[in-house]
Amino acid sequence: MKVINIFWFLSILIAVGASVVANIFLPSPIGISSMPADFFISKNAIFYGSIVFLIGVNLLFQFWFSIFHQLPKGFVLVLNKSYWWKNEDTRKQLFHNLKAWLRSFSVLFNLFIAYSFGALYNLSQNDDRLDLRFLLIFLGALFAIWVLSFFVFTKKPKM
Repeated sequence: MKVINIFWFLSILIAVGASVVANIFLPSPIGISSMPADFFISKNAIFYGSIVFLIGVNLLFQFWFSIFHQLPKGFVLVLNKSYWWKNEDTRKQLFHNLKAWLRSFSVLFNLFIAYSFGALYNLSQNDDRLDLRFLLIFLGALFAIWVLSFFVFTKKPKM
């Protein structure tokens, strides 16, 4: 769990850093002309809005983690439910594992926010300076690994 918490903290720093870099290098009024009427927004509004969104979502995740252990047995869908619910120690271990699994999702979410700023910067340039397809494929692969890791986190430990 300590390693995942370190990655979570680093992902927040990466997302905030990407937001700061985008705020520095984006043009002042950012125009979106694909709509029927042109829409302009300042880069400061994007910066502060994204920071509030990032903090709000991470606080929501933190709140979710704190109440996760209070969920009734029917709401938790895991393999080997009879094993995990047989005593208090196994239940604590299950919720510790699930908390680590969900915290890793918030790491992926923060990295996707950082990716979004790179994509926004790339769209604001006339030439394609960055090829972000590789990064999107990488984040998609990490998400697939995250989904499949559910079975690793909830498997019955060997005694």
